[in-house]
Amino acid sequence: MKESHQAEISFHTLLQESMGSMGDGDEAESGLYFLLNRHQTGLLKNKSNGSAESKFAIPDLGEKYKSLEALEGETLEMLDSLQKAKPGFMLSFQDINPEYKDESLYTSSVFSFDKIEENYFLTLGEENAQLAKKFTKFLKEMDKKFDKADKDLKKIARLYKTGRDSELGKLMLLQRQSRLSDEPAVGEFTEQQRKYNELKNALKPTLKEIKEERSILKNIKNEIKALPLKGASARNLEAINEYPALGM
Repeated sequence: MKESHQAEISFHTLLQESMGSMGDGDEAESGLYFLLNRHQTGLLKNKSNGSAESKFAIPDLGEKYKSLEALEGETLEMLDSLQKAKPGFMLSFQDINPEYKDESLYTSSVFSFDKIEENYFLTLGEENAQLAKKFTKFLKEMDKKFDKADKDLKKIARLYKTGRDSELGKLMLLQRQSRLSDEPAVGEFTEQQRKYNELKNALKPTLKEIKEERSILKNIKNEIKALPLKGASARNLEAINEYPALGM
């Protein structure tokens, strides 16, 4: 076996990196659990349920968080299912005997032969095979779903920026009027300037958070799309240890 396998990160470790941690620490601020918690909070804060806080709820904003929560929940469920994979799951052919690279051999439900982009993967075992089909389907659909989530986050940020820019526009109009008037409304201009500056400063952390969320979402998408190949050597080694005949 190639020595590089000794340092190969396990498939389950790669899954955990994408999922993140449910606790505190750096891992908790970079994975799906982190995003799910944030967006569930956004959803709850925008539900009209009779509480004191719900007086400030915006149901339309809650709907945007609802779609984000749904995607993150679906993705966590998929990754959790992958943690149950057994030896023989999605093997690449870099370490497997080439004679097994014949799709016609795998007509039974205990096998799955899947193509992801230009790469072929063989899966052994009925439960593994069902999981491989499910994961392959998820991968084919994920670009569209994750791109929509990114657009939803981008739209939320744009709405905040529109509100901020509206206040800036009012301030600009007051400035223009003051230059054309014999009696400039200094007090009105000062008050509008205060409102604009307060809103601008209040939105800075919110817009920063949304930018971070978009970056995390993009990283998670790329990590999951890389799983079939990035975790292949470790899965191959595990399978060959279980089924020595697979090796070259």
